[in-house]
Amino acid sequence: HVVGSQTQPIATVWNLAAPLSVESAENPGVAMEVTVGGMEKLLRVCTRFGVGRVCFTDSIGSFGSEAPRQNATAKWLVQHPNQDPGSDYGKQKRGCRELLKRWEGDSRFAVLPGLLHADPLWGKGTTEYALDAMLCATEGREFVCPVPVDVQLPMVYRDDLIHGLVLLQDAEEGELLEPDRGYCLPGFSFSALELFEEIKKVEPGFKWREMEGLEDGAAAKFSRIWPDSVSGFEASRDFGFEPIYDLRTTVRKVMREHKMHLKRRELPRTKPLPPVGASPPYLRGGTGEGL
Repeated sequence: HVVGSQTQPIATVWNLAAPLSVESAENPGVAMEVTVGGMEKLLRVCTRFGVGRVCFTDSIGSFGSEAPRQNATAKWLVQHPNQDPGSDYGKQKRGCRELLKRWEGDSRFAVLPGLLHADPLWGKGTTEYALDAMLCATEGREFVCPVPVDVQLPMVYRDDLIHGLVLLQDAEEGELLEPDRGYCLPGFSFSALELFEEIKKVEPGFKWREMEGLEDGAAAKFSRIWPDSVSGFEASRDFGFEPIYDLRTTVRKVMREHKMHLKRRELPRTKPLPPVGASPPYLRGGTGEGL
């Protein structure tokens, strides 16, 4: 409905819809319908309405225990289609890649590491432990860590990721040399211990402990399967992607934003709530925020 109702032709559609890794493990049937079923429907719609390019956000959850531990590439996933990713989440992402490969248009995919950002809410995944830790530190709560503290995982800050996705989307098709036009978009890798040390530079009183029965949890299992780092060489070579943020700058930025969120929650309300049914500010001549 959305694609067909546009008055101007749509050149590119991004498919970012998927439950996170732990959510997919808890309810694989729903995750399959959203992730793979959603891709099937999207490709049918794009074919019907003449959308020529579809881009897809894959994940480091597609890599299983057989994958390289260092500098894993999207090319490796293409060359090893039958490897076991070790999770329903990874199998669903593979299903989406297979659908894209059979589609006749210009398809591209980005393998995302863990996504770091300063929003106050997020889903239930594996790399999200880092977001939970920074929020706990800001609010003065002890953090219970669900992943082994010595395991390295690749992450990327949102601003860098969005820049990389746009570069991939806008690149000329002939410039994309990787198989199936798939690329990893890395930022930096770190362990939970390295993260905690950086957090303590901002909040010296930060406390943490390991989760009881940690090794039985989905997050711990996935963190040991996934690669320690992914390769950025291919994205740099073909469309000039270079991340800016590192662990230090990301921790400081995220925690600064969380402190601002916390202060806003604590401020007394100075204006009365609008009456029920009143138009939102952006329809009353005010300003509103959006993505």
